[in-house]
Amino acid sequence: MNRLIALLRENSLIQNSFYPMLSTAIMAGLGFLFWMFVARLFPESEVGLAATLISVMSTVSIFSLLGFDTSTIRFLSKEKDKNASISTSIIILSFTAFVLSMLFVILVTTISPQLSFLFENKMLGGLFILFTILSTINGYTDAVFLSYRKTKYTLIINTIFSVAKTCFPFLFIGTGVFGIFASAALAQTIGFVLSIMVLVRYFGYRPSLSINASIIRNVWRYSAGNYVADIFTFLPTALLPIIITNNIGAEHTAYYYTTMMIIGLLYVIPTSTMRALFAEGSHDKDTVSKNICTALKTTSFFLLPAMAVLFLFGKYLLLAFGTSYVESGTSLLYVMTFTGVLVTISTLYSSLFRLEGNIRALIIRNMVYTGSLIGLTYMFLERGLLGVGFAYISAYTLSILVCMVLYRKDHTTICITK
Repeated sequence: MNRLIALLRENSLIQNSFYPMLSTAIMAGLGFLFWMFVARLFPESEVGLAATLISVMSTVSIFSLLGFDTSTIRFLSKEKDKNASISTSIIILSFTAFVLSMLFVILVTTISPQLSFLFENKMLGGLFILFTILSTINGYTDAVFLSYRKTKYTLIINTIFSVAKTCFPFLFIGTGVFGIFASAALAQTIGFVLSIMVLVRYFGYRPSLSINASIIRNVWRYSAGNYVADIFTFLPTALLPIIITNNIGAEHTAYYYTTMMIIGLLYVIPTSTMRALFAEGSHDKDTVSKNICTALKTTSFFLLPAMAVLFLFGKYLLLAFGTSYVESGTSLLYVMTFTGVLVTISTLYSSLFRLEGNIRALIIRNMVYTGSLIGLTYMFLERGLLGVGFAYISAYTLSILVCMVLYRKDHTTICITK
């Protein structure tokens, strides 16, 4: 423990890996309580629909980032006018989130008929749009804190709004799907307010409504390339809950969502470490080779014990939601635990491609992953949620093989820079 504390003080990569890990662990733990309360307070069908709606909100927020989160990590540290860069990004991302969330509301009766109440109830539709905008800004400010290498603020903010989120379901008992969604969405509002306050107080940020066109010109190619790659990565997050809801029922979406929420705690270990590797490499490329070893050691230190815990106690975590969650989600949980190693390798390659500016390879990798995952999910869905787990393992394996080929062939590609 003393050694870990010393490394946290001395090594910025480990520090900026650990705080997001701890943040997500707290969010996952409190999120576990949130969904446990929700599962006890609301019918399974409402839980499934709310899970689908929250998943869609999160995914639209991710799509609305336009790759600006990645370009911020890559370039903000070297930006002379950081205020203008942050304000310009927030304005553009807010407008994008508004447009995309409005389109979803307009088309919801076609995309997912079971969520048609968003279109029929104007107030609910408007709230969905507002909360999606706030969620987008929260995702962007996390990237800002990582670029500054001050992820401790991410930990503090996420802890506060996660605590608040666990209390909200009790305020909305009897309000159905809206109550569950509002509980999660109001927490995003708290996160938004706290993020802006921290940027103003500790980083000298001064909000502005002006857009600096030169900043957009400097990063648009890099942002656009990463955006295309990210769209393919996060499409399954939006589509799989809808596919499951439409084909085998909202109840199975509830089982899938709660299981993946637990697995998300596992995934944050490699993703946080490799994002920190990307941030460190953006500050000083000469440290990349050394930091790869540090990143892999750090990931192994936390990942392997976490996998063991899930194998031993995972079904008991599901039991907190109810016996039906154990019966339908345990097999998926065990299968998905194996993917922790695959996610580590996959995200390492992604970070290396981003550092080199090899966006072509990143897009190909993500296309293979998403295409195979969605296609195999349809193919294996007759086996229920276990089939979804097999689809994930196959998709990650195929994407890694593609990464190995592309990295060996193209790792000398000319970097995209400002």
